[in-house]
Amino acid sequence: MRALPFEVIASEGIRLRGESWPGGPDWVVLAHDYGSDLDCWRPLVGPLGAAGYSVATIDLRGHGASDGEATETSIEADLAALLAQARRDSSGLLVLVAAGAVAAAALSPDLTPRPDALVLFSPHPLGQEDANLRGDGTVKLFFVGAADPQADSAVRALRNRSIGHAGVISFPTKAQGADLLQEPWRAHVVEQVVGFVDQARSAIKKGGTQ
Repeated sequence: MRALPFEVIASEGIRLRGESWPGGPDWVVLAHDYGSDLDCWRPLVGPLGAAGYSVATIDLRGHGASDGEATETSIEADLAALLAQARRDSSGLLVLVAAGAVAAAALSPDLTPRPDALVLFSPHPLGQEDANLRGDGTVKLFFVGAADPQADSAVRALRNRSIGHAGVISFPTKAQGADLLQEPWRAHVVEQVVGFVDQARSAIKKGGTQ
């Protein structure tokens, strides 16, 4: 599966650069944590593509190949631009996979457009009030390393406050975010992500509610 360039024009005309792997009409977009880059999602790209999804990864502003300077307030703007571009390219399901502060921003009630499902790796607010991060009823799957009590507690609090169906999968490790895609957890995480996306697609095609 060959990668194609994928670009998004965010607020202030900032150009975000990434890669896409066109497949079916259903799209999965992957947004890395603040301070990381799109390469953290490599373990998910192939399996999602093999399952029939179009996949796109992006570098946030000030990261990787993208323009601009990263700030705490730019995260939601970049997410909104990414989701808007993906909505234009997709004629089916749209799933957002995100990590860390970016995953927390995906729970903001002000974020538009909304994806059809969320996969959130160790979400932690960055300059945001936890109590406001409830989402809008979008079905969600959280991942967290439970050997870090603070991270585990934060994720479970977000899950408990969130609107709509939300599940948590934890691992006995201090690793967080996209680092959970490393060994020895990689195969299990990949299986759970693909299975969750498949279930979301099936529910929507059958007219199921989120």
